[in-house]
Amino acid sequence: GSRGTSAKDGDEFSGPGSMHSVSAISPNPAKDFINFDLTLVEDANVTITIHSLEGSVVMNIKANELMSAGTHNFNIPLKDLAAGAYAISFSFGQDAILETFMVMP
Repeated sequence: GSRGTSAKDGDEFSGPGSMHSVSAISPNPAKDFINFDLTLVEDANVTITIHSLEGSVVMNIKANELMSAGTHNFNIPLKDLAAGAYAISFSFGQDAILETFMVMP
């Protein structure tokens, strides 16, 4: 049998066709806000949402917004989020990145 090779979740993949990337969420665990850098290799329509681990959206940060290539810094206030674990998803058309973070009480 032949085994295909695929990048495991969390591994940074670079090379031909390498795509956009997101820095680690900090601070994590968070209390009042989170920071992250989003690096785009080309102009892209970006959707960024925070959702509970059950999947319900709790915050929309970007909704299919055209962003230019380069690194963009975000500082997201969390005052409306209850303590717990959340996922933040970044989608760019066919590609998506998912990270998780904790909010402290």
